[in-house]
Amino acid sequence: RYFRDKHQILVELIHRILEVNRIRQDEAVEAFTRTLESGRIDLRSAVDGMVEFVWGQHELIPARLLQTVSAMRHQDQELAELVERYDRYERAVFAKLLGRITSRNWIPSPLAAAKVLDIALPALAGWAALHPGAVSRGVKEATIDMLYRYLTPPRAPRSEKKQGAGR
Repeated sequence: RYFRDKHQILVELIHRILEVNRIRQDEAVEAFTRTLESGRIDLRSAVDGMVEFVWGQHELIPARLLQTVSAMRHQDQELAELVERYDRYERAVFAKLLGRITSRNWIPSPLAAAKVLDIALPALAGWAALHPGAVSRGVKEATIDMLYRYLTPPRAPRSEKKQGAGR
């Protein structure tokens, strides 16, 4: 009685889920920023927390609804625009975090990196939510490791002189 049709109900439901997610994300980013500024967190822990957050958000959404939204966002303009608006916000926040925890020499464009991760992390988390079990836990651990390696610049190799010094 409060909505035109079922479509409007679904769009409003998705909007509310996305808004709750945005609020939780803002709270997590604020807590992370405080911890980062205090120096009480290392990059591996930060990456683990980030992946845990994304996985946790996907676990809150019923699997059938997740499947429906994934399919509809490619066909429904209103839903696509709604999801994209939240995705842009998330990318901007994530890019700001990446800019704080990485060097511009290693990650020259935090916004581009945030876009890549914005595509990869939710896709992997969504897959894991639809396929619970040991394999999805392995995918989660592999995602954490992959992201950590991506954000960590390689160590400079030891010079030939230093390596041969003990011979």
